[in-house]
Amino acid sequence: KSGNGGSPAPPPAPGAGKGARCLTSAAVLRTPNGAKTITTLSADDPVEVFELAGIGEDDRIASQDLLGVAKGEVVGWAEFDPQAAVDVLEFTYNSSGTLQVTKDHLLMVKDDDDGIVLKQAHEIGEGDYLAAVPAEGQSGVSWKRVLSSRVVKATGLYMPLVMSDAGPGDVMVLADGILVPIYAQYGGLTPSQAHQVFVVWETHWRELLAQHPCLDQMQQRHTASIAVEMVRDFSKKHPEQLLKEELDPQLLICHVAKKATFQEVCPELANVTATCDQK
Repeated sequence: KSGNGGSPAPPPAPGAGKGARCLTSAAVLRTPNGAKTITTLSADDPVEVFELAGIGEDDRIASQDLLGVAKGEVVGWAEFDPQAAVDVLEFTYNSSGTLQVTKDHLLMVKDDDDGIVLKQAHEIGEGDYLAAVPAEGQSGVSWKRVLSSRVVKATGLYMPLVMSDAGPGDVMVLADGILVPIYAQYGGLTPSQAHQVFVVWETHWRELLAQHPCLDQMQQRHTASIAVEMVRDFSKKHPEQLLKEELDPQLLICHVAKKATFQEVCPELANVTATCDQK
């Protein structure tokens, strides 16, 4: 395992970097052992996640796709940049709750028909409702009304990746119950497409890592794993198009194996080209 602070780099998911959609160092997550600040998370830490069965291409989440809270485990980071200094949005909700996210981060918001839709943070304002975990014994989600929003300076950008027995951790659960999705239009993928890609790669991640140990490495001065950058590099060339390579990790690795930028940090990729030529 490798990465910043001893944490493993993640399996592919919508990556970060420039234009990252992230939480800040102010985030406090809910775990089975109590609240834990995001800056102190490390590999294998248990956290609570809210699982989704899918996301619509219209960025809406159907009630039947709300699978509920599950116990997950930190497997890496889509973004880990403690030195980043950025302007972010800070939302205040209920009496004292606050949430800091980058301006393009997607949040779960109550739609006009009381459904759930993903909206970028800069589209959300006073009077909107943010999704939170349901009350005990209830299903679906509960809602917290936004009282105000403002731009603040923040240090550190973070987005952990979590897996649970129910699948990939689609949505992080903050200590006060607010739900924060990990998906955004990173690398040209829509949230719906990104969900599908992460599910496939998560299923094969351990096998892939055994074959290609470089995949969880993080290049110097980069904030995402090699695998994340592979997916992002490929998907940016096909905006909003989900191709077979993205749903077949071995095909995507074959596609990028000959690129010098990846061979420099993954020398073993030079050995897979012959196998790829046979596919």
